[in-house]
Amino acid sequence: MKTILKLIPLIIVILFTSCSGNNGGGDPEPQTGFQEKLQGTWNLSSVTRNSDDTTTEFTGFTISFNTTNYSVTNGGTAWAEPSGSLTNFDAQNTGDTQQVYMGPQPVTLQFSNDNKTLTMTYTIDNSTFGGGRAQSLAGNYVFVVTK
Repeated sequence: MKTILKLIPLIIVILFTSCSGNNGGGDPEPQTGFQEKLQGTWNLSSVTRNSDDTTTEFTGFTISFNTTNYSVTNGGTAWAEPSGSLTNFDAQNTGDTQQVYMGPQPVTLQFSNDNKTLTMTYTIDNSTFGGGRAQSLAGNYVFVVTK
């Protein structure tokens, strides 16, 4: 009888340490790849240039992503190349942030926690002009778009 009483605490310890952290809910949901989250058309929420709100300059702005290409509508002077391919793109990235090149421009793309908001941050170092008009204006840009 004494032997059985001595084994009870040992059995309890073994039972508690053998329980897994999984509460029986099955496998966790797989993370959605960055490329999959990015695809589709995104609509403008806000724009800042050098911390100044410039949203009204981009009425009707949209950006669409298809595999590793992008296309901008009403990008104004903030998008010197309104369409092209994303380079330095990691299609296997499952994180929320990635730096890519949109044309010659390095752009940081960052998703919100719910993946419904995308923030695109980049800097245009020098204004460019063509045909007597500004094609791009220098500044630090932050575009916030939603699906």
